[in-house]
Amino acid sequence: MSEDSTCPLLVLVDGHALAYRSYHALNATAFTTSTGASTNAIYGFTRKILEILEEGPAYFAISFDRGLSGREILFEDYKATREKMPDDLNWQIEQIQDLVRAFNIPVLALDGYEADDVIGTVTKQAEALGCDVRIVTGDRDLLQLVSEHTTVQLPKRGEADVTYDLAGFDALYNGLSPGQLTDLKGLMGDSSDNIPGIKGIGQKTGEKLLAAYGNLEGIYEHLGEIKGAQHQRLSEGREVAFLSRQLATIQQDVPITLSLDMCVTHDYSLADVDAIFERLEFRTLRRRLHQLITGRD
Repeated sequence: MSEDSTCPLLVLVDGHALAYRSYHALNATAFTTSTGASTNAIYGFTRKILEILEEGPAYFAISFDRGLSGREILFEDYKATREKMPDDLNWQIEQIQDLVRAFNIPVLALDGYEADDVIGTVTKQAEALGCDVRIVTGDRDLLQLVSEHTTVQLPKRGEADVTYDLAGFDALYNGLSPGQLTDLKGLMGDSSDNIPGIKGIGQKTGEKLLAAYGNLEGIYEHLGEIKGAQHQRLSEGREVAFLSRQLATIQQDVPITLSLDMCVTHDYSLADVDAIFERLEFRTLRRRLHQLITGRD
């Protein structure tokens, strides 16, 4: 996506991923109300929402997880190693959803599906409708969606967010294309989602194999050229590799249809949002909100 693109921009926020990222990135003790309620996830999430609203994209929507998209049927241990959501984060996500409603921001979500797959499907549809797309998330899995018209914005600890386009992806994964990311996950797995991969195959080895052979099919077509322990690992792990790739692949055909008209950045009631900010004791963000409203008027 070029900076001088004339295509309208759709910003898609991965709601749960951004909430989790904010929860772990911001010190909980520094973000509490006078009654002791934690607000670090809400604060980080809301700050990002205000940034997007200040930018004023043509279209804006948020997606939340509402299931596992059937991956738990393919592999019953999918995401099984994740810790139970802390009670204070669960409460904060409820407040975040209240704020999203107060801001009148469209929510794209589907019962039974992960936000990743809804975002993947909507991104494909938006590109077909002539839009550029920026995905705001804390989850690197979404980098597989990077294209000529889609970028992925990820946080970087202690620094400004990084927005990855095709060139940025190329540099991050040593010459691989976004379409090869799922093949890489098939080889190396992903501990954050409990995707197994092949034991003994890491990122560097996976990147070298994919640079040489293109994808999993190419690797196994040329398995005879690969010698030693690597040959044995690949041979024994073939079934796991293809399963892992399937688990890591974002679906782009879930039953949801994008309506750009519904994703226009809507007006919202300052009083409704301000009341929530006051309850959460977001003094700095309240000032920023009022400045945004003043600019809008």
